[in-house]
Amino acid sequence: MQLETRKDKEKRAKKNRRNARIGLLSIAAFVCVFLVLFIIANNSLKSKSAENQAKIQELNNSIDEQKKRSEELDAQKAYTQTREYIEKIAKEKLGLVYPNEIIFKTNE
Repeated sequence: MQLETRKDKEKRAKKNRRNARIGLLSIAAFVCVFLVLFIIANNSLKSKSAENQAKIQELNNSIDEQKKRSEELDAQKAYTQTREYIEKIAKEKLGLVYPNEIIFKTNE
């Protein structure tokens, strides 16, 4: 077995410190890269979330419009089943009148 000289011990200690620094720097670099990737992903998710919120709002507005349209169609359906509507269509489209009704026409 060879005995280490003081110089060899110093070289080995220096090499160990250098390796420790390289290890710490490598870990710090990895953490920094991971942090940057995390921030980028977070910003991407925030923008997607904002887009999704806008779509949700747009769809809710569309739902409200469709509900109003549905109510209007229900009202129209109810109106088309009334006697008043049937008489109106019979007079306007078909030219029908009641037997005791008199029609006056203008000269045009």
